[in-house]
Amino acid sequence: MEEGIPLDDWTPESTRPQSDSMNVMSEIEHPVQLTPKQQKAEEQYQKFKQMAVGKDYSSIESLNILSIQGVDKEGRQIVVLRANILPAKTVDLKLLLLYFISVMDPIVEEDYTLVFIGSNLSSENRPPTDWLSTAYTMFNRKYKKNLKALFIIHATTVVRLVLRLVKPFISVKFWKKLTYIDDINDIYEYIDREQITFPNSVIRFNAKKFRPPPMFGSLLSTILESENNVNGIPHMVESSFAYLRNYLHVEGLFRVSGENALIKELVLSYNLRERVDLSTIEDPHVVSCLLKRFLGSLAEPLFPHEYYDIILSFYRLLASEYPDLWIAKTAGVVKDFPPEHFRLLRALFAFLTEVTAHSDENLMVPSTIATVIGPNVLKTKLPPTDLNELHEANQVIELFIIHHEDIFSTAEQQKAIL
Repeated sequence: MEEGIPLDDWTPESTRPQSDSMNVMSEIEHPVQLTPKQQKAEEQYQKFKQMAVGKDYSSIESLNILSIQGVDKEGRQIVVLRANILPAKTVDLKLLLLYFISVMDPIVEEDYTLVFIGSNLSSENRPPTDWLSTAYTMFNRKYKKNLKALFIIHATTVVRLVLRLVKPFISVKFWKKLTYIDDINDIYEYIDREQITFPNSVIRFNAKKFRPPPMFGSLLSTILESENNVNGIPHMVESSFAYLRNYLHVEGLFRVSGENALIKELVLSYNLRERVDLSTIEDPHVVSCLLKRFLGSLAEPLFPHEYYDIILSFYRLLASEYPDLWIAKTAGVVKDFPPEHFRLLRALFAFLTEVTAHSDENLMVPSTIATVIGPNVLKTKLPPTDLNELHEANQVIELFIIHHEDIFSTAEQQKAIL
């Protein structure tokens, strides 16, 4: 194996001055002494850097091997390298190297973090050893010095073995930067979720070994915890609302059925925590049915089971003759709901009010919406045998749509008093 240039080889052992001007003076007074091999590598890098300007990289870019994403929790730029999809046997390796230089050269001027994806990595993805050696030797000081963290996702046995074999030739500082990530959820300790996006193939690979709690069929609190979103509402619900706001005029929204096969496919994707782009869905009825299915699948309904009887009792006793008292008493029950249920119910009824505001076009008045949404959010553990009770439950939902602002604002006020 050709000997590479050790990482951080140029970093002085003593502490550098903090002032930029002092750093510059230090470099002038004590210039970095490069070995002949390092000097040759630097000259080669500068030559390749010039060659990289103005090239047509469309064939490389289409592979989506390298991407610049957000920043880690230390504020450092994140670079994601999808080594597992590199067609090493067919790609133009010289053009690939030039592409890497053109993208990375400005990035490595500052501290950065590299995320290496190795899911299902095979020999088909591995460039020749001489190419790897040339690339490693040529990448100059700033690539190695300014790399502050390296995360290897789903490292294969071969990757781990190779790194162990080359350990004697690589700076000790490098190993302090390296972290193996077996479960992609562990990387969120270092990088916020919104700052990095993994391909669905990687998410699905991860789910084979670390299956997340399903989005459909779990407790609402469990879903929010898995999203690191304990004070919000599920991302799927938010994206569904955003999508459906473009289709509020569509007749029969929430009443008309969508394509069941596509809905099942979306459910599977959400359960595996894959990225789902609802904007690619052409039929809004698919998304409205997906949202209904999610609400109906919650392990504990949005109106928790323990409050079902008292909610219906207040409706029967007060709703028709004492509507203001019904609002106050019902709000007094709702205020005791788990916070995540309270938040989602409030958001849901606010959105359903938007839907009914377009009833002249979509024909979905509060009573119609209540008929299709009610059985998913207000229900007993066992289906009621009395159809009149089901009708009453739906009428409760209709009143929530009409009076949601008063109910939830009153509940907030009552909670504040406690």
